[in-house]
Amino acid sequence: MHAAVTYRPAVASDLPAICELGQSLNSIHHRARPDIYRDACSDPQRDSAHWEISLQGGDHAAFVAERASLAVGFITVQLSRPTSPLMQPLRFAQIRSVGVSDAQRGQGIGRALIGLAESWAVARGAAEVRLTVWTFNASAVRLYEELGYNAFALEMSKRATSIVASPVR
Repeated sequence: MHAAVTYRPAVASDLPAICELGQSLNSIHHRARPDIYRDACSDPQRDSAHWEISLQGGDHAAFVAERASLAVGFITVQLSRPTSPLMQPLRFAQIRSVGVSDAQRGQGIGRALIGLAESWAVARGAAEVRLTVWTFNASAVRLYEELGYNAFALEMSKRATSIVASPVR
């Protein structure tokens, strides 16, 4: 029988575990887009600067999921406020990353972490919660749709190698 999973705000001493869990997340992205994402490496602490900002409080937060005192998942979230005069002054939260260890996936840990991030955002006045997910990550897309997230924008790209140069006039 598995020990219960507990959830709490992340603290600075969680950074090594978040870096370790981030390696699995990084690997998923690297396999699909090695042209964008670096491969996981033997030193997960390479990525500490990337995750550290989420532990600094203010408009950033991170939460961890633990089982038997071991981190098995994490989520990072950030409050945003558009500053463009073209945009409504809508305060929203952006879920930045959700990572669950390979062995713990499918047990509701990601769902619970998203719930924590949503509650944190609402308590801070966010009118909505947004996230970005790569289309190759079908299991994540499914989870987010099950949780009520809807696509509202489409980011597209074209590789420069497929562009035929034309003379600039």
